[in-house]
Amino acid sequence: MAECKSKRLFIALSVSKDTIRHLRDLQCHLKQRGIRASWTPEKNMHLTLKFLGDTCSGVEEKLMHHLQHAAAAFSPFMIFAGGLGVFPSVKKPRVLWSKVKGETENLRNLYSSIETELSLLGFQKDGKRFHPHFTIGRTKGRVSPHTIYEMIDRLSSFQSKPFQVTGVHLFKSDLEYGSAVHTRLFSAEFSSCF
Repeated sequence: MAECKSKRLFIALSVSKDTIRHLRDLQCHLKQRGIRASWTPEKNMHLTLKFLGDTCSGVEEKLMHHLQHAAAAFSPFMIFAGGLGVFPSVKKPRVLWSKVKGETENLRNLYSSIETELSLLGFQKDGKRFHPHFTIGRTKGRVSPHTIYEMIDRLSSFQSKPFQVTGVHLFKSDLEYGSAVHTRLFSAEFSSCF
């Protein structure tokens, strides 16, 4: 049996330039407060919907078809970034992120549609509740819960301008010189007939 050539794939939404500027400003606020982290570079700022991992090239075309089918049922909607959050908890913050706000019901429905379509290809549905967010960094070392509480409170009303989501994208991720390089392979645009 031939070994399959695989790519590390994920499905995500692109974000506006204004949102990227907002997320960079959020990173600056945290840096100024002394929080050390591996910060998400501008070129890698997006909103991940589903991480697929190593996927055989032979599945890619079917994946695109199912992604297009999921996207066709949606019309454009508006979202924006707001506030600050952490995973897994304030006491042990590992991932720093900004919440997705706006027409989030449409986003949740899109996620559910993609999950359903991909399950037809054998991709397992995520058992956890969908929690859309923009990752801005991963902490390095211990961060005081007091500092995190303070920054969450201070940045609670800090938000980007809304931007329109018009489709979903399939990306591949390659590790080059210790850094992830994301390349868009395919875009599935929403229907504009609604």
